[in-house]
Amino acid sequence: MMRLLDAHTLCLGLCVLGCACSAQADDDALAAYRTHLYTAREDVIRGLEDAVARDGSRIECWVALIHALDVNSESDFADRTARQALKRFPGHPELLIARAKVVEPPTAFDILTELGKQPGQQQRSRQLLELLRLSLLYSYGQATTAEQEAGALAEVATRMLDQGMFDRVPQVVEEGLRLHASHPRLVNLTPFAMALDGRFDEAMRLHMNAGSRQTPVGKFRGLADCLLWKGQPERAIASFGDRIPEDAQQRRLLAVAHASLGRYDRAEELLGQSAVDDLLRIRFDLRRGREDAVRKRAPELLSRHCTRGIGSWAPPRYADAGGTLGREYGDAIFWLEQHLTGEDQAIEAAFGHSDPQKWFRIAWQPPVEITQSAQRYIKWLRNAIPASETEHQVAMRQVLAGLLADDHQFEAAQRTLAPNAVIPVSPYQAESGWIQADAVQWSLLRRRAELERHHQQDPASVTRARQLLQEMHCRRWNCGRLRRIPWRDDQEVVRDLKQLPREITALLLDALQRDMAGDDLSLFVELLEPWVEREDAPVLIAALRMSTLDEPAPAGISEAQREKTKRSGDALHRCLLKLTGDDAPAELQGMERARYWSNWWRRNSDQIVAPAP
Repeated sequence: MMRLLDAHTLCLGLCVLGCACSAQADDDALAAYRTHLYTAREDVIRGLEDAVARDGSRIECWVALIHALDVNSESDFADRTARQALKRFPGHPELLIARAKVVEPPTAFDILTELGKQPGQQQRSRQLLELLRLSLLYSYGQATTAEQEAGALAEVATRMLDQGMFDRVPQVVEEGLRLHASHPRLVNLTPFAMALDGRFDEAMRLHMNAGSRQTPVGKFRGLADCLLWKGQPERAIASFGDRIPEDAQQRRLLAVAHASLGRYDRAEELLGQSAVDDLLRIRFDLRRGREDAVRKRAPELLSRHCTRGIGSWAPPRYADAGGTLGREYGDAIFWLEQHLTGEDQAIEAAFGHSDPQKWFRIAWQPPVEITQSAQRYIKWLRNAIPASETEHQVAMRQVLAGLLADDHQFEAAQRTLAPNAVIPVSPYQAESGWIQADAVQWSLLRRRAELERHHQQDPASVTRARQLLQEMHCRRWNCGRLRRIPWRDDQEVVRDLKQLPREITALLLDALQRDMAGDDLSLFVELLEPWVEREDAPVLIAALRMSTLDEPAPAGISEAQREKTKRSGDALHRCLLKLTGDDAPAELQGMERARYWSNWWRRNSDQIVAPAP
């Protein structure tokens, strides 16, 4: 009987010892995670995965693993892990927050809204939603000391100033100062918080004690900017002290302050001759009731500054300057838009427009309404681009194509680029064998239009293709070296891609440009061969150039890398021969081969590219 009890006691002791060892291992994994909080070493991730596999009841291990995967640029794994944890612990607040940190903002908004429906989580949900709007959700819960928490609140206040959320700034700064009264960022923010709270004398006293230096914070270019925003021009002038600022932006602020007090001659003396200075002159004249003078001067101003917008990658956006100056610029531009009939295009080319821009989007996302100002700019570009093809006009066409593509008008964007698809950007690029970037963009836009139409009918195949291409990308660039879910090799991925419709070619060509450079492309090119057409030749030629080593080859290139590039170049060369039916010299190799195909495109593109209407 005693022996039986001794055996039972021994087994129980071993079990307790095993549990203690497991708990110690979990604690060690968490300690290592905290040590490498922002580097997420692979051994830390492995330890956390082992911890949740041994005992999945520790929420802190799940949260740590989700964060470590996200820091390691494995957001897909992080989201998958978060969903797995939430299946085990439905609705757990910490897991909901952890998942909200690793998903896209719209999904995070829904998750945090659901969090607020739980008892006792309403205030926390409001705080997290505020951080989400400020793009600071990632920082929640990272501060471990009072100084770090104060620094986090200083960043919140700065983002609020940058985004125009002024009402909460005084409260946030005050909360931070209670945690750390001498934190430098909070001390710098204090005069702004006081001014926004209406405590102007206290703000001025702190500012003058600090040497009356105008320190930019958020969209405010200094305390003078904030005081002007709050309607205090006298104090704004006093905040500069007795000296005239050398910085042009500060001089413009001082000019606006004098103009607000009716001192227009003094304000004029502080302005220069740039486009924004002329916008301020327009505002000053309008305040003085000189509308007729503005109308007479407007054509000369538009003519003088119009070249600033022509040929740029985007029209000037002076109204986005923020603070008092941005408001003044926007008001001047708005008046011009309202009162100069038929001059919208010229106004936009010279000064920009008064409407805020919308977010950009990509081909497989649902269309979002493009701004009226962008539509006006499209019309202006169409009228302004002459038939001659100079580098200046090429840049204008690229702007127009980008705007049309943002509006999902892929065919129109493609037609915009077609006439100048063979124009070399520079003699260097023509000599080195680079295919013209416009030709590549034109080719990809054509395929994006096809993909967009297909996505309306069969979104599942597009999603599946993106997932498969992501596997190839992750395996190549060492995402997930531990093979938590082993990446399949290229043969398996290509086999599955072959089962999908040919309309996914746009995704394949895009991957050929971005993800596959410097690797063995032979298998990937074999997949593309049955689907590509002559219009896709620019993309293949550009890939051939990227897969060709410069002459002489850079030092340190291994034999394995040389062999990869040779296989890729040979595969692309064979594909181009089959696609074009051309009889290229057999002895062509390396850079000579890339130059040959670039010249082939220049010779034959007129027959391939349909002329734009």
